[in-house]
Amino acid sequence: MCRFVIIGTRATYDGLLHSSNVSYFLPFFDLNNIFTSSNPQLYKFPVTTPEIDTIVSISKPNDIDISAIDPKEQYFCYFIKQVNQWLEWFDKFIDIFQYIIEWLKNRKVDGAEQLFNEIYTIKDNSTTKLNKIKMIIQQILKIIKPLNNLQRLCDLFNCLNLFEDINPGSLSHPDQWKSYFAELKRLHVNTTFTVNHHAIQDITCPIDARRLVRWSVVCLELDCNIKIEYQINTSHLKSDTLFHKQNVPLHKQILRGEFKTQRSGSLKITVDNQTGHAPRTIWYQCKTVSLSTCHLFDGIFSMFRQKYFKQSTENIKENDLIKLMSEVFSFIANLLNGNITLQEMGYLKTVFYDKNIDVKEEVKKLFANRSITDNQQETMRTTTTTTTTNILSHSQSDREIEQVCEWLRTYQYYSYLNNIIDCVQRFNIISNSDENDKSLDHLQEMTMNENCSLKKISETYKDLYKRFQKLTNHHLQLIKTIVECSNVVQMMEKFDLYSSNGLRRFQELRDNLTTQFQLQERNNMILNSWIISYALCEPFVRQVEKLEDFIDNLAKLSNIDESSLEHIKGRLNIFNIFKN
Repeated sequence: MCRFVIIGTRATYDGLLHSSNVSYFLPFFDLNNIFTSSNPQLYKFPVTTPEIDTIVSISKPNDIDISAIDPKEQYFCYFIKQVNQWLEWFDKFIDIFQYIIEWLKNRKVDGAEQLFNEIYTIKDNSTTKLNKIKMIIQQILKIIKPLNNLQRLCDLFNCLNLFEDINPGSLSHPDQWKSYFAELKRLHVNTTFTVNHHAIQDITCPIDARRLVRWSVVCLELDCNIKIEYQINTSHLKSDTLFHKQNVPLHKQILRGEFKTQRSGSLKITVDNQTGHAPRTIWYQCKTVSLSTCHLFDGIFSMFRQKYFKQSTENIKENDLIKLMSEVFSFIANLLNGNITLQEMGYLKTVFYDKNIDVKEEVKKLFANRSITDNQQETMRTTTTTTTTNILSHSQSDREIEQVCEWLRTYQYYSYLNNIIDCVQRFNIISNSDENDKSLDHLQEMTMNENCSLKKISETYKDLYKRFQKLTNHHLQLIKTIVECSNVVQMMEKFDLYSSNGLRRFQELRDNLTTQFQLQERNNMILNSWIISYALCEPFVRQVEKLEDFIDNLAKLSNIDESSLEHIKGRLNIFNIFKN
């Protein structure tokens, strides 16, 4: 017992918190001797900063007082309770900062790789000793405390909130139900279950860590008593109730919700039909994507790292990291003001092309992120702001965001320009005519004036923005993916799937295989990929009169996301069916 009081494991302290047998053994131990013979620093809570305390956002525990240990039983209860408060704070701290350490590891910051490995060794490991956890916390603090923009960094990497319920559950317009259910039934034949009358039943969907989750539920014929919750994968099985209502008209309206989670767990759908006199057939969908990374910030950091460290394998020391971060945030400030030249942004052209950058989301994040510093400075002044001023401020901020988005979208279109031209020519999308050749020639000959400032780009290259403004980052990534996987489009053309006869064959085969593959999960996944690929490839197969028509056809694909693009890659097995 004397050893686990000082260096006990997480499981030990958790067990002692709920144990009723300790009082029988305490009289046989000299707690005073145990505590006085050990290093008093063991009982000191790690030294943090006000900024870190704000980020962690739960009360920071005190040091453990080992000076007054009588009466023994009362003190021992205090001691165990205090240790568990330490562990709760340590868990929250690691949940937040592990992603910052992972990013620093990937950017070759000195000591970050070893620390990252140690974090994952102790995470959710009930046999890890308290002094080991405390030591790792202190090592993390040593790396992050010198950073002047720590809260901004956490905000950029989506790790400030462990769970964020964006939409706890809302009902759609009744007009959307029929088409939604038809698509759900066709593409997700296995996501259904039936709850018998006078019964209660649930279904769970596993969710990985750091995911944006969008869920939806419908029911055939009848309303439902339904509960939606998210259960975290911990020993305590903590859960958040997202939606819980009686008599929800799921036979007429779609119930949809959305949340972000840092922790892995399960989405649990429970239908209570104990008072019902008829069974309920439930159809559901759960789509997840990785939490967005601020590619712009990461690209800017990489740009400055390359400037000072020619060797990508060279480790970054603490002082160098502080200097780099300062320059990165200074560059971001100039970027948002448009006070940089295109030459200074040269490195970012590759970043815009390689990464699926949602310009509006990233710009909004950078503006909100910048306001963290503004708000911190504002709190140091005692000024009164009227409601009218706040409204004007928000309106002005929205206009600034839209302006920066226009600048960066123009730059994004330029980054993809060669790829767009290659795509149009490779698949012979535009019918031959001198006028259209001239249009493409004009784009091919376009070069950016490197001395042009970012704030002038949309004015100087307004034709470029006007031509492509209907395209999102997902459309641009689709063009890139199609060029890389051109054999998919060629296969679609080979089997003539977009002619009247080909469309009829496609629909017949799709319906037949949907029925045939209902209980064959792998084949059903291949079929779904084929159906999605068919829709995504259509603009690249149909020949049009001019470039604008191709852009219009592409823009009609409104449901593209990162997961959609994966269906284009490597799923050609199903095409062999057409050979017969």
